[in-house]
Amino acid sequence: MRLLCLVTDDRRALAGVGPGISYDAGGAAFVLAFSPEPGAAGGSISKVTLAGGTAKIQAGDGVSSVTGSGGKGGSLSSITLLAAPAIFEIGAGSGGAGGVGKKGGAGGSITGLTPTSSASATNGTTSDIRAGQGGNGDIAGAGGAATGLNFHFTAATGLYLNVFGGAGGVGLNGGKIGSGGAGGSLSKFTLKAESTFGFAGLYGGAGHDAGASTNGKGGAGGNVTSASYQAVGSTYAPDFEGGAGGKGQGKGAGGNSRGRSQQAGRVDWIVTS
Repeated sequence: MRLLCLVTDDRRALAGVGPGISYDAGGAAFVLAFSPEPGAAGGSISKVTLAGGTAKIQAGDGVSSVTGSGGKGGSLSSITLLAAPAIFEIGAGSGGAGGVGKKGGAGGSITGLTPTSSASATNGTTSDIRAGQGGNGDIAGAGGAATGLNFHFTAATGLYLNVFGGAGGVGLNGGKIGSGGAGGSLSKFTLKAESTFGFAGLYGGAGHDAGASTNGKGGAGGNVTSASYQAVGSTYAPDFEGGAGGKGQGKGAGGNSRGRSQQAGRVDWIVTS
């Protein structure tokens, strides 16, 4: 992790002792590096409105631990992009790995994301929205969920928008359990395009396998529920898939082969053309 500061020439800033620290432009930049403690959670980002949008938002990863549990991945919440660019990437942090006999950290979640864009992307260019992956461990961390995602596109675009629930962490072999992490679910998604749109895909996170030579359970696949899609026309029809379940080992049960999908009445796509 790094902290960027600026050194100014004003030696009066610290009571006349040494160079001052400024957060304004104009000074010479330096990097102050530090290492978070093992098992620390990743940094989260919340309650941000960007009038000019941004090409990338990324929360921090949880820190792994050799002797303890892994840290949780950083989450994103209440993020608004008033003028998102044609292509953008948004991601929550991954969970850190746990030590022998310990848990992996949970992947970070995304809650409340509202991008609005009037920019046009070349057909087939992609924007990915990803919840955090669970950390590896004897009891692996679950993948992060994503909920309350509302996209609004006011101009024709060929963008392929992909939204992923976080994959579960890998079950390791150091203990008796070795369970795979569950995949993260997706819910309450809306996309409204006032003109033509390229493609939208929603994918529940995959549950991971249990560790070999254990009696661990495989992680369940993530669900996809409550989704609405409206566009004047699309290059391709929208796609949605529940996450695949992980394999159990020994006496452990396998994960669900798929998260719930439209056939179970838990996903509702509304398509207009």
